[in-house]
Amino acid sequence: MQMNNSKLISLWSIVQCLIDAEKEIGKDRLWNSINSKQNRFLKLFKETRNVSCPFSSNELTTYFGLYSEEGINKFLKENNFDIQLKKFQPTTNLQYSFGVASILKIILKWKKQLKNSSVFNEKTVIEYNALYTDSVKFFKNNLKEIIVCISTETNDKVYIQKFDKYIDIFNLHDKIKETKLSRKIIEDYGGCTFPEINYSSNIDILWIEEMWCKCQVFSEDDIAIIIQALQQNKFKMDCIGVEIDSATAMEIQVISGSYSSTKPIFVINESFILWVERDNIDFPIFVGYFEEDSWIKSKKS
Repeated sequence: MQMNNSKLISLWSIVQCLIDAEKEIGKDRLWNSINSKQNRFLKLFKETRNVSCPFSSNELTTYFGLYSEEGINKFLKENNFDIQLKKFQPTTNLQYSFGVASILKIILKWKKQLKNSSVFNEKTVIEYNALYTDSVKFFKNNLKEIIVCISTETNDKVYIQKFDKYIDIFNLHDKIKETKLSRKIIEDYGGCTFPEINYSSNIDILWIEEMWCKCQVFSEDDIAIIIQALQQNKFKMDCIGVEIDSATAMEIQVISGSYSSTKPIFVINESFILWVERDNIDFPIFVGYFEEDSWIKSKKS
């Protein structure tokens, strides 16, 4: 079921991929960012990378694969995820790629089973399946917004709050943190009705690509760089509880310091334009746009 506007992202499964990557390139690497989202992610990563894993072996599974994407893609398929990494960068005596993947499968059962109900969207006047519970706590934050809290058998708590539109994941994290610090319990309501959810979507995490760090695999001046990153998330919420499945997969390339400088390699592996300029001419003498139909295939293909 593909949604257009709903979004679910797991930063933890991205964190786990980097934790596993550091088992190959060395622990506590100093990662370098190339954009503001990477800056904000790295702040979170530094705070959590050495924290004891909060998930059981039934909830978190990981995979590490050298040189090829095949093992990781098989791992993802076997766990019912559609995302697939593209073919890895070629291996030479001065560079190689490895892959990491993490899968979170969280099942939470309500402490008290919810009742089936229905709810109308006020704008579209469409009726949807809904859930009702009176075993709920209500809070109000410093902006007078109402937050609903429902307990689970494992003492994990599910919070729900009305929200007009999606904002950037890191801004959303800040918003939740502020709410957590300012919320106060209220007793204005006797129960809550909210929509039943069935969601599955691939999430754009391209913002983490090209993040890089120095490492020592071939020599002292090697670098490791994230070449590709994918995430898929599934979410179900019904009268029994909540099921959350999240998969993140990455290709990370290690490049010898004797191959290049310690700055990351800019890889063009998509369609591109090319033009030729000559002094004293105000416009290019050639302009071309090139897709794979004009690329020369490797003999290995």
